[in-house]
Amino acid sequence: MLQAVFDRNASQQIFRGRSGEISFADILLNANFVVVISLYARFFLLKYFHVASLESFTPILFLIFLFTFFVALKIILLKAIGYIFEVEQFTNEYIYNFTTITKVLGISMIPILFMFYTSSEKYFNIIFEIALAMVCICVVMLIARGLSTTYKLMYRSVYHFLIYICVAEIL
Repeated sequence: MLQAVFDRNASQQIFRGRSGEISFADILLNANFVVVISLYARFFLLKYFHVASLESFTPILFLIFLFTFFVALKIILLKAIGYIFEVEQFTNEYIYNFTTITKVLGISMIPILFMFYTSSEKYFNIIFEIALAMVCICVVMLIARGLSTTYKLMYRSVYHFLIYICVAEIL
């Protein structure tokens, strides 16, 4: 997965070679991302905004539901856009890149969460900044992959590209 995140050619080879089936490991890694990013958001809200209502277990479940909903909605909307505009190959490639990056981010954030629980108060900001840098790197990688995918789409048909951009902006 790391090679697929940092090497665009390897990512395209893996994408072309996969069968499109969703394995148990994919579901587990996506669930891991949702739980990890929800706990990270909880720590962020508790530390910097002092939201006392996040102390119990119920708000954590609500955060997990929200992140699951947003990820699922993004994938469903991308599938619908791909079907409507007949660009399934490009949207599937973007979804593959998105899920791969989120899986890597979910795995790499697990040690950060353990450090949040066990470290002293003076190290919290350093650990938080490292985690924020990891999230930013993954977001930049996702944007770069998305732009490379739309770049290929633009060469396919300028008309489709303009419609895709307009629909994405409206959404």
